[in-house]
Formats: sequence, C-alpha cells, structure tokens
Amino acid sequence: MSMQDYEIFSAIESIEEPFYEHDIGILIRKLRGEEDASELSTEWLAEYMAFDFYEDRSDDGSIWGTYFGPMWSGTNDEGKAFESPSIKTVTPEMLNYWSNRAKQAKHPILKARYAALVWDFSKEVTQKSAEIKMAHIWIDSVIRIAETNCHKFESQVVRKLEKALSIAIGINDAAKMEEVKNAILAYELKITSDGKKGGSGSSFDSLLMNKKIQLSDGEQTSILEDLEKRLDITSNFCDKTSFDQFAAKDAATRLAQYYRKQDRPDDVKRVLLKYGSAFEHISKDASGSLAIAWLQGVESVYRNFGLKDEADRLLNIIRQRGPDAKKDLMSIPVEQKIPREEMDNHVNEMIEGNIDEAIIRIAVHYVPKKDEVVRQMKDLAQNNPILFDMPATIQDRNGRTVAFVGSLEEDLDGRIVMQITQNMLFSSIFLRRVICGFRDKFTVTPDSIIKELYKSPIFANEKAEIIRRGLEAYWNGDHLVAIHLLVPQIEGITRKLLELSGGTTYKRTRNEGYHLKTFDEMLRDERVCKAIGQDAALYLRILYTDSRGWNLRNDICHGISLHNEFCIQVSDRVFHALLLLAQIREQKKPTTNETNKEKTKGQ
Repeated sequence: MSMQDYEIFSAIESIEEPFYEHDIGILIRKLRGEEDASELSTEWLAEYMAFDFYEDRSDDGSIWGTYFGPMWSGTNDEGKAFESPSIKTVTPEMLNYWSNRAKQAKHPILKARYAALVWDFSKEVTQKSAEIKMAHIWIDSVIRIAETNCHKFESQVVRKLEKALSIAIGINDAAKMEEVKNAILAYELKITSDGKKGGSGSSFDSLLMNKKIQLSDGEQTSILEDLEKRLDITSNFCDKTSFDQFAAKDAATRLAQYYRKQDRPDDVKRVLLKYGSAFEHISKDASGSLAIAWLQGVESVYRNFGLKDEADRLLNIIRQRGPDAKKDLMSIPVEQKIPREEMDNHVNEMIEGNIDEAIIRIAVHYVPKKDEVVRQMKDLAQNNPILFDMPATIQDRNGRTVAFVGSLEEDLDGRIVMQITQNMLFSSIFLRRVICGFRDKFTVTPDSIIKELYKSPIFANEKAEIIRRGLEAYWNGDHLVAIHLLVPQIEGITRKLLELSGGTTYKRTRNEGYHLKTFDEMLRDERVCKAIGQDAALYLRILYTDSRGWNLRNDICHGISLHNEFCIQVSDRVFHALLLLAQIREQKKPTTNETNKEKTKGQ
C-alpha cells in the first residue's frame, strides 16, 4: 500500500460524523481525483465499486437475484440494456480483496459493506459460498452501526438490522439471532426515546411475527405497548404536532394482524376504528377526490378484517362525496384538424366495391389491433413518461371509482384497455362519416341490413324482428330505443356463437340450478376468441363489459346510463358490432364424395 493509499484509508476511517455508504465513493474520488476506470488497479476499482452498489433491492428485486444491485439500470437510446456498476465486472480477485478489507477495516460501515458484498456475490461470481466469517463480520458490524449511531439514516439502519437477522436465521446461528434481536429492540427504543410517535414497527415485523425468534413475555408486551402508544398518539387529531394518519394506519394494521391471530376480535375492531376515525376526520376538510381515495383505503382494510358494517357505512360516505370528487376533475379540450381530402379518401377506401366487400372492410378496420396499441403506448411513453408511470383512477359521473389502472409497466392489460377506449373516441369521427357514406352509396335500409346480417348462422330467426326494430330506430336517429333494443341482442348473438362453437352457455348455481354465463365470460371463452379473433374479443369486452372501457352492456342493463349518453357515437359502435359478428360463417364438413375426390387428386 502506497503512502497516498494509506492516507486515503486513514482519512475514511477517521470520519467522526454519521455518513452514508455512497458518501465514501464520493470521498474516494475526491481524494484520488477523477481517473479513467481502465487505468485503475484491481484494488482501487474494487474500492470504487464497493460503495456504488445499491443496497437492499428487496422492494423491486435485484435484476441479479441478489441483495445488492446496480445503482443505475435501463435501456439506452439504441435499445441496449445497461447497468452500473455491473456484477459482470466483479471478479474473484475483487471478492478476495473485499474479504481482506472486511477483516482489516475498523469502521463498522466499511466492514459491513465489504463483508456483505462477499457474502452476497460469491455464489454468482465463483459458484461457491463465501466463508462463514463474512456473515459473522456483516452481522457484528451492523449491530455496531446501530450501537454507535454512525450511519446518516435511521431508516437504513433499521433495514440493515432486519437483514442481519435474516442472515443469522439463514446460517442457523442461535447466538447471532439473539444478539440481533437485542440490537433491534435497543435501537427501536433509542430512536423513539423522544416519545412522540412510538416505535417504527420494525420489532413487530422482524421479531413478534417471526416464528423463529424467541421473545420473552415481557419483550412481547413491550412491543405491543409501543405500537398501541404509537396508535394513540398518531390518531389523536386534536394534537396537530403528532397527528399522522398514515403512521396510525401502520400501527393499527400491525396490531389488528396480531390480535386476529390471537382470536381477539374486540381488539381488532378497537384499533382499526381508532385509525379509521383519524382518516374520517381529516377527510372532512379534504377535496372530494382525496377524501374518497383515503376512505377507500380504510374501507378496504375494514372489509379485509371482517368489519362489514363499518365498511358499508364508509361506502355511503364515499358515495356522498362522489359529486365533490367530480368537481375536482378538469376538462382539457384538444383540437385536431382533419383535412377534408383525408376524410373523403378514407370514406371512399372503406366503401369501395360491392356491399359485401364494404361491410367486411368496415367490420375489420374498426377493430383495434392490440399489438399496434402496445407500440403506440410505448412511443407515447417515450415522450410522456410520467403519464404512463402514474396509476390512473377511472370515475363515473358521480365521482364513484369504477376501476383502477396501474402504470404501463405494472398493468399492461389495463393500459391497453384505457388506450383503446381513447382511440375509439377519436376513430368514432371517421366511423360516423364511413357509415353515412355506406348508407348513401348502397341505399341501405334496415331490411337490407337484416339480409346481410342473417348470412351468418349466429343470428337467430326468432330475434330478427327485434333487430329490425333496433336498426329502424338507429336509422331514424332514435338512439335511446336503438341501443336498448340492440345491445341485449348482441349478447344473445354471442351466446349463439358459443353454442355453435361447441361451448356451454350454462354454469351451475349454488342452488343446484343453472345460470347463463355472463356476456363477459362468453367473450373470454377460448372458443369465442378463436371464432372472432383475440383482437375482436378484446374490442367487444371494452365496448360492452369492461368497467375500464365503454362498458355499455353493464351500464345500460343496470340503469346507470343517462339519456344524453344514448348518442349517435354509441349507436354507431353497436351497429359496427353487428357487422363484425355477421362475418361469422359456418364451416361445413366435406362430404364423403368430396373427401374421396381430394384423395384421388393426391394420388
């Protein structure tokens, strides 16, 4: 070791104020000066990297399946994956260097980091387990970090102690388990000595709910009393300095979990109502949207713990706050000009040829293509990442939450439904003009359309008059009547399709009878999806049965839709669905003579 190296390590070891691991990496670069990584020795490259790895990837999981992960990872402009630092650059020589540093270093943060890297990476790099001494150094150093308050962040110390306990359990070392247990209890007592909000809950999660940890009656009582104290203080909305409804929730749900296991329902109810009252109080002065979001969370917890009456009471409050939430929403108008020539060209392309060709073209063109929508969203996400990283809540006109959609990464299916729903609104402008052009060119009437529809075997003869009346109302602009008549018939047509495809439309009830399958269940049946195609099945679900989409069938049949919602755009989509389903044709089995002829040709 050169004199310069010795001075750098001495400077690091002599740091007195609390620090964070990544501070060391910055300090090393500052003391040595910026250098090209390719010119660094193995030892100094190991030092640089040691403090650049991100610790505790337990929330999202390290991409390597390890406790440590890269500080940065993603995809560059050329579509290639990158990560920094990379486990691929860790060599057996680096592991050996870290092992020696773990034994030589004096500062507990340094010792813990070196030993942890060796223990965590050895299997991946060398296909061999690290020596058990690395686990012991890691555990002992973490305990020392907690005792000396040398780390900058209390929350990280808590998580380090939890990991140390996990390591002790993993190596089945009872003595180390006891040492870490005592360290967790002592540290939680230390960081809550101000008495303001009670413990963090770490001892509850790591110790009380851990079957592998032995606690005395006194230790168990202390943990529970600390959480009860935390709940009392943080749920007291009269004291604004300590009131914290989210901390109250953390304490209450932990206590409720424990009391439920101990079969103490009265205590479960007591602690949950205490936390719930905190949210109810603060919701009174909150905006409608925020109040509903908070109360929905409480209602969900109540229901999960069996407090049905209390959950139902909250649902009434949520319903009453719905109109307030609706007022919070802002309308953002978007103007897009479509050149007349572009529109005319599109209409002419759609209705070119004879009526059969036009119907097929219209039916197929206005079915959204899932793969295209996925590509569209990924392109949009490049320019507007925040819109696709944030979850979305879908509300009805009364402010009622009807669906929740996650981010693009977490909820691709939900995002696809949302995007198709938006695309359908825009394409409705084109569909309207195409239908007008179609009717004018072919002088279409309800009766002539009936003839076209009934070329498909899935249209039942006994329903022809209902469909004709619906089409007649649509032709006359009576969309209220048209939609009410035609939507149930489309469900019936789908049922006929499932039957002819060899599927069953029945499902057994609890009373040993049979219900008909719901529209949504039929649209998800593999036989229906195969007959009309996955894209068309998804389209019809979005149009009729998905609460994230148009959901026409459910809103109409449950009496939710208002008069002004029975409009021409909806009627056009219902008419389009009829044209789409009319493309189903029966596949006739070849006769014996035809089969023999085919065999003869083959000879």
